[in-house]
Amino acid sequence: KGISSHDGEGYVLYRVDSDYVMPSTEIQSLASKVVDSCAFSIGHPHVVALRECIFSNALEETLALFMVYDYYPGAYTLEQLYIPSEVPPHNPATTVPEEEMWTILQQLASALKLFHGNKHYLRVGGLEPSKILMCGRGRVRVNVVGMLDVILQNSKDTVRKLLSAPYSMNAVYIKCPVFISQDEVMMEADLVALGTLLVSLACGAFGGCSFDYMKVIDTS
Repeated sequence: KGISSHDGEGYVLYRVDSDYVMPSTEIQSLASKVVDSCAFSIGHPHVVALRECIFSNALEETLALFMVYDYYPGAYTLEQLYIPSEVPPHNPATTVPEEEMWTILQQLASALKLFHGNKHYLRVGGLEPSKILMCGRGRVRVNVVGMLDVILQNSKDTVRKLLSAPYSMNAVYIKCPVFISQDEVMMEADLVALGTLLVSLACGAFGGCSFDYMKVIDTS
């Protein structure tokens, strides 16, 4: 957490490890573009707003990239609330009640509609339980938006990985690449991630969801 010298408000600063992103002029330019591209989400009730990206060595001697987001005191991630590491999977005490599951789905669907309507995508990992905040009274918000855009940098590489992912019906796209766009691949990945999140919350565990049933679909 840090206090802004401009408005005196508290913000969350996430340090991006230099093993993933080496500080450079190119990265600084990319980070600034990501901040600008996410401006449409500021003020949305189910998104933690990305405010700015800065390079600093204030915390360590090594220069690092920091991404600055709105701060919500007392917030917990869905992982902290419903998927504790020391509780066995499928424990009824840790799973989400059906009514609350529908509430979470409605809110995250609203956030996805906003992002997809602006041709922006959360990417693989952006909807994991550790990336969704519960900010009190059932309000959930998608956190660290834009961070994966900076870390992954090359969206074409991301699309290639998605096309070969085992959880997706991308056999159709591999056979008929002319009929599918990059935007559609990224959109499908977000929707699959949303479904995976809901299954994880229902089971009280993340990482054990199987999509092998998708193999029975005939793509010929």
